[in-house]
Amino acid sequence: MFKNLSQRLNLLYPDVTATVSLQGFMLSCFDGTKKFKVGIPRCLDHDLHIDIFKVPRSVPDKVSLEWRSVLSIPTSIDKATILTIEEEEPADGLTGSGVVSYKYFDKKFSRMKKKPSINQEKDFRWVLDLNGEEFHNRPLKLLTKRARRGQVKDFSKVIEFNTGTVYTQAISREILFRRDEEGRLKPLGRIAHRTGIDIRSRSLRIGYSKNGTVAAEHQKLEWDMDYFYYIHISNTCHIEHDPKEPEKTAGKTDFDLFYDLMSDPVVGHRKYDLQSCIDHRFEPDSRLDGFPDICILGFFGGEDYSWS
Repeated sequence: MFKNLSQRLNLLYPDVTATVSLQGFMLSCFDGTKKFKVGIPRCLDHDLHIDIFKVPRSVPDKVSLEWRSVLSIPTSIDKATILTIEEEEPADGLTGSGVVSYKYFDKKFSRMKKKPSINQEKDFRWVLDLNGEEFHNRPLKLLTKRARRGQVKDFSKVIEFNTGTVYTQAISREILFRRDEEGRLKPLGRIAHRTGIDIRSRSLRIGYSKNGTVAAEHQKLEWDMDYFYYIHISNTCHIEHDPKEPEKTAGKTDFDLFYDLMSDPVVGHRKYDLQSCIDHRFEPDSRLDGFPDICILGFFGGEDYSWS
């Protein structure tokens, strides 16, 4: 018996050259050139990690797999303004179409589903759309450096993709409420906990640039019959939990940190946060269970933003 690692990682396509997992406090959007951009806010209590693993497509059932980062990320990556993951050679039978999102239309999408099917679980719409109907229902405005307040210290690091399919790799187990600035609660449902980008190109290139200057150093990844590359990018918190002030520690969602970077252009004071709930039936008392211990990737519904 063999274990298929693409299934265990919940990939969309088992024949990928590389798959990217995005987890933690990040902002994302599509731009007019069919690129997918991911901005990484840098906070004092968050750690950015980028690891690249070469993973066998299958292993014997009783063999334990030790995960080790096999490609060295240059030390300059921490100073690079832009990290690019680009297609060099498209897969056989596929033409370069930029980045697309996976949406499963055979059944109506709902965040309230207790047991979504495998195809439904991978739908991109689990990712929270901050510009969408569930939140502001209008394009949000990114604040200038001078206007920013709070924990976010830098927002210059961007990861750009020009190929791949974006989807949800994992959804939260918790049922969540949306809470507004006045403490009013509204049922929201489950959300994306980890977002994936599957890349099926024959070869792709990982490069770096700062202030418009492209660095000479880069990594090239090529399709392999027996292996694929797993690129894990995370920006998650490491602060200790304080039971006396749970809302200020590790039990707290990162959602409110988005408002260190952005604002509603019409109702400037409008802000939201998330809160989990034990009782999925949403009875009047709702038995709130504090804050979900997750760092969240937010999506700006298709708008192109200039990160800075």
